[in-house]
Amino acid sequence: MILWLVAALTAVGLLPVAAAHAAPTEEKAATQTETTTETRTTVNLALKKPIEASSSTQHYFAPNANDGSVNTYWEASAHPSTLTVKLGADANLTSVVLKLNPDPAWSTRTQTIEVLGRAQSADGFSTVEASADYTFSPASNHNTVTIPVSGRYADVRLKISANSSGYAGQVAEFEVNGEPAPNPDLTVTDLSWQPAQPSESDAIKVAATVRNTGSAASAATTVDVSLGGTVAGSAKVGALGADESATASVDIGKRAQGSYTVSAVVDPDDTVAEQNNDNNSRTAGTKLTVGRARDPTSRSPASRPTRPTRQSAPTSPSR
Repeated sequence: MILWLVAALTAVGLLPVAAAHAAPTEEKAATQTETTTETRTTVNLALKKPIEASSSTQHYFAPNANDGSVNTYWEASAHPSTLTVKLGADANLTSVVLKLNPDPAWSTRTQTIEVLGRAQSADGFSTVEASADYTFSPASNHNTVTIPVSGRYADVRLKISANSSGYAGQVAEFEVNGEPAPNPDLTVTDLSWQPAQPSESDAIKVAATVRNTGSAASAATTVDVSLGGTVAGSAKVGALGADESATASVDIGKRAQGSYTVSAVVDPDDTVAEQNNDNNSRTAGTKLTVGRARDPTSRSPASRPTRPTRQSAPTSPSR
C-alpha cells in the first residue's frame, strides 16, 4: 500500500523522484538492523560455575543465583553484600545481566550495585562498573537489569550496598556474557597400560595422553591416575603449545588380582587457568584386569624331567 501511494504521488508530480527512492532504502536499512539484532548471540559464562557470597539468609544460598532458574534466588543477610562467580579463566566481557523472578508478586525494588572484576593474573578485584541504582520491575523490565561492561576478567563480583525491599542483596540469576579469552584447555584423550594383561607379580605402568585443545600454550602441570576412584600414581606433563599432545607414563606398581576402573585427570590442582575446567578427566572404556600370579614352584609338563626307563637285564648267551 505504501509503495503504491508513493508511485501514484510521484506520477502526478506531488512527490520528488529522490524522495520516492528514499523510502525503500530506509525500509531496507531498518530490516538489516532488525536482522543483525536477531542473529546477535551472547554466551552466559557464569551458568553453574563456582559461586560464593559474603552471607546468606535462611535457605537462599549463592548457588541459587546461577542455576539457570529464576524460581530460586540468593539473598544476603546484611549490607554490604557480595556475590562472586568464578569463570575459571579470563574472558572478554560484554555485559552482566541480573534477574529476579518476573512474577508480579515481586514488588518493584531498587538495588545499589557495583560490578568488580579480577583478571586471572591479578591478586585482587578492581571496579568494572561504578556503583549505581538499578530498578527491578516485573511490569517494566521483567525484573531484569542489564549492565554493559568491558574488559578481561576471570572472576566477577557484585557488591550490593542497598535494597529498597528485602533483607539485603537479592539475585535470582547472575549472568556474565562474553567469550573466553585465549587460554589453554587440557584434556586426557587416551589411556592404556602395560602389560596389557598383567598378573599380581607385574609392575604396571599407565600411559595417559594429554592434549591442549585451547588457543594458547599451557604451562607444565601433572596428571593423576586413579583406580576405582583412588589416586594410584602421578606424573609430570610438560608445557604444551596449542593443539599439542604428550603422553605421560604413570607407575601404579603391582596390584592384587581383580578388575579396576582406570581414570585420569590432568591439572588436578587447577594450577593452569583454562578455558574449560570441566573436561580434564577421562575414564578408560575397558577395565584393568589383574590375573593371579603363577606359582614359581609349579612346572609345566614340558619342563618336567623325564624319568629314565628301566633297561632289562642282559640275557646270558646260549650255550
